[in-house]
Amino acid sequence: MNRLKFSVLCALTLGIFPIGYLSASEIHTEHPISNVSMEQEVYAGGDLFPGTVSIQNGRYILKRCTSGGDDYVLDFTDPKFSSGMNPLINNKTQFWVNVFGVYSEEKNEHHLKVTQPVEIHKGESCHLSDFLNDLIDE
Repeated sequence: MNRLKFSVLCALTLGIFPIGYLSASEIHTEHPISNVSMEQEVYAGGDLFPGTVSIQNGRYILKRCTSGGDDYVLDFTDPKFSSGMNPLINNKTQFWVNVFGVYSEEKNEHHLKVTQPVEIHKGESCHLSDFLNDLIDE
């Protein structure tokens, strides 16, 4: 492994662990649950969720880019928001997305109500494990 790759790997590894540490009780606190209605625009806010997308049981599933990230069922408010992903998934093209969505929990599953078009990044992955595998393969 050349010096540049090693430096990048070290920088990424160090960047994962914050300087300050959380106590065990802070790590294991429950996340607040939102019961955002899918039928109404009761909440106009949201957040960005980066990840890779697959289709499982006829549903779009977002796998978060963060290590140990959860999987989210994507619920699109407009079918056009997901149309750009279909050919990429069908052709097994590597890509990742930035999804603007509102979180909710339904039947013990994480859901994102996607309220804007998905930002697609073709030909790359956002997962650290994929990056490390690419480094090893070179």
